[in-house]
Amino acid sequence: MVVRSARLQWLKCPPSRLSYCGIMLRRLIVMLVGLTYAEAHSIPTPLAQLPLSSSRLFSTTSCRPVSAQTLKRRHRDPYALAQAKQRAAVNQARQATLKQQRDAALGDPVWNRKTDFFHHFDAMLRQSKAYSRRIEGAADDGVEAARQVIQAAMLKKPQESVAEPSPATEVMLNYSVQPEELRTALERSRFLTEPAPTVDRVHNDPAFASDLEVHESRHANATVAMARILNLTNASRVDIRRLTRRHCIETFGRHRTDEHLPPKPAAAPTLAREADPSAQSSSLAPTKTPRAGPDTGSPEVQIAILTCRIRSLAAHLAKGGRSDKVNKRNLTLLVHKRQKLLQYLRRQDRGASRWQWVMNTLGLTDRMWQGEISLA
Repeated sequence: MVVRSARLQWLKCPPSRLSYCGIMLRRLIVMLVGLTYAEAHSIPTPLAQLPLSSSRLFSTTSCRPVSAQTLKRRHRDPYALAQAKQRAAVNQARQATLKQQRDAALGDPVWNRKTDFFHHFDAMLRQSKAYSRRIEGAADDGVEAARQVIQAAMLKKPQESVAEPSPATEVMLNYSVQPEELRTALERSRFLTEPAPTVDRVHNDPAFASDLEVHESRHANATVAMARILNLTNASRVDIRRLTRRHCIETFGRHRTDEHLPPKPAAAPTLAREADPSAQSSSLAPTKTPRAGPDTGSPEVQIAILTCRIRSLAAHLAKGGRSDKVNKRNLTLLVHKRQKLLQYLRRQDRGASRWQWVMNTLGLTDRMWQGEISLA
């Protein structure tokens, strides 16, 4: 009786004097006592009406009845499902076609179109290397024959050359040497080393004639040696890159293009300038300082140089450098740098003649400056 009275006192104890576990245990005891009493007297309870199973006491599924629309969606017609899949496939194919058309319209972000600028330069390189084979073939017949080939190819006088140089007539030399400079240097060297006649030695002297023959032979040997040294067959990749940079500067430098390209259009006048003519006259740009030397820093020149380097790297990676991760990263950096320069040039020139001339001459596409470029 004492134990039973202690249990009843524990059940009647206020919650403030019990712990959390004690409160939960007391609730469980009260619930079990209530269920036992309800089963003994056949009293329906809400807990007794729940569908209880032996494997799982509490079900996680909803007790809400399934509607007819849900059952119809579950047991759909296979023919309708096939039609829906076919429509989805057609839509995806159409989206892929439209994406390909948009990409084709924008162009490739790396490869540019073939233009006369690159065709002319590549033809000059091939022609310059072909002269080396001609010189070596003529050297087998004698030094004089090789000198004649060099004289006809590299040492033309200005009046003998055509007015507009073409890939078939223009020859490029290594170390930034021009054919005219080589011709002048060889003529001066011949004049300085030629034996001069004296009072005792006249032109019909046999000894003087033999000295002249030796001098001509040595001069021919020197001409052939200089031609072999300056030929592009012996040029390294750095030398070829230097020639490419010089060709870009001579073509796109503003010391050349300002003669035939009009200036960019003027900016639209603001409301303050229209209201105050004196402010408009005072805000005019000062006269530009005359350019000293060739233009090497304009955006057109830098874009042309970057385009040539991108073509070289892309050709290297296409041939067999797929595992060359360093050059892949360099190609990505060059492409994004060219994109920034193109956007800057378009913004500064306002899409005028200079911008159009650079895009058409280099064969650039809109994909090279629009949107995000990814080379993955």
